Amino acid sequence: MNIFRTQPEFIDMDPRIHRPKEYGYVVDPEFMLTRHEAMLPPDLIKEKRVVDLGSCLAATGAWCLSNGASFYKGIEIDDVFVKNSSICLNKYYSTESWSITRNSIEDFLGNNEEKYDILIASGVMHGSGDPLKILSLFAGIADYIVIESIQTNTIFDQEILSADTISTLKNDPNIESFLESASYISVGPRAMSTSNKKTIEFSGLSPSMGAIIYVMKALGFDSNNQPYLKLKDLVPDVYAPDSRFVIHFKKNEHTASRKFGLNNAFSDSNNILDEHTWKS
Repeated sequence: MNIFRTQPEFIDMDPRIHRPKEYGYVVDPEFMLTRHEAMLPPDLIKEKRVVDLGSCLAATGAWCLSNGASFYKGIEIDDVFVKNSSICLNKYYSTESWSITRNSIEDFLGNNEEKYDILIASGVMHGSGDPLKILSLFAGIADYIVIESIQTNTIFDQEILSADTISTLKNDPNIESFLESASYISVGPRAMSTSNKKTIEFSGLSPSMGAIIYVMKALGFDSNNQPYLKLKDLVPDVYAPDSRFVIHFKKNEHTASRKFGLNNAFSDSNNILDEHTWKS
């Protein structure tokens, strides 16, 4: 059964059903089912408390609740999305099982005192003003984190490189491994779809998949790329090394945590890599 067909409002009221592909994936029942089955398998969310950052029409909420999640909380800043997602959820689910809050992600993270089993951050990291801070806040809210984001192609800059150079890079047999593992953050204009079928532009810092994995490991989380590999195979025009990825992170108390910044450099004895004897 496809929940996005039996509860069609979560798709029909989403303006992204008309979004041109160059601005992101197009929402339809089949794509949303494939995406959610890989990104949030039922056995992961059953009997779990889930918080969804940037919840839009709360289609993810419908998926979670229909698959046994004990509670779903959506955080959304767009007034129309807040109103419409509440209408949709109220039609199919008990009001005790869900909550939609109008708030920015940054304000919610800064003031939240609740713990959740699973945190979902889909399409929010590419517009972050401070990736390290926001990932650190994620880590304080849930021990299982699902991040879906965009791999910004900083090395394929058409304004700087020739078409031949870009073609050579993309055809290099190692380019996929590089894009998936390299830890870098790109800075530049970003875009976001709104409820009134418009795309707004803003500036943001986008961490690559490798950068997010590096930071999350430092915060004490193990990573799992199996959802990404599955979606890469099922929807290659949406999920690819140079476009979109999904990574799962699970808190591991045995994973080494290393603080960031020069002010922490002398506080951890493990930071000493080598000792040198300098000649005078």
